[in-house]
Amino acid sequence: MPHNSNISPDPSSPIRLGPRYTREASKHLSPLRHLRCVYKAAVLFVVLAALTSCFHQKPLSRDELKSKLQMAASIGAETTTFIDYAAERRATSRYAKGHVEYLLSELTDTVRELCEARAPAGAETQVADGCKELKALAAALGQLRRDIDRPDELAREQHQIADLRRGIQQTISSL
Repeated sequence: MPHNSNISPDPSSPIRLGPRYTREASKHLSPLRHLRCVYKAAVLFVVLAALTSCFHQKPLSRDELKSKLQMAASIGAETTTFIDYAAERRATSRYAKGHVEYLLSELTDTVRELCEARAPAGAETQVADGCKELKALAAALGQLRRDIDRPDELAREQHQIADLRRGIQQTISSL
């Protein structure tokens, strides 16, 4: 079939591709349209960031608050019992450090959930106190993880963790 030159347009002649574009037009957006797109994207990003920060603070009921504090008190009780077990050299160093790391991980999740949540009405003080106590317990567990192989430090740390647990129990009873 012979090639018909009337069908294909001359590459040097402008072709209308739409209401505003020709072959000679740039493939990129004009600077004004580009700025408009960047502005829209920035506004969208700010709105999404604001929305996620609003949803970041999940409301906490009194029952949930009590549950989180009881979980932390339970971790404190388990830790004091485990310190006795470790002090008797019934656990290897690796196991002891791993178990304390696990307890710390569980407590860290609880601390984050409690401290990032909105307090129930009338329990703002208990949430603030609980958050402070849980952070102190997490710090004590971190110290215990470092000192688990030092029997001379275990009794002091066990006493400190027991005191923190009693403080958490007092916060629970004040709800």
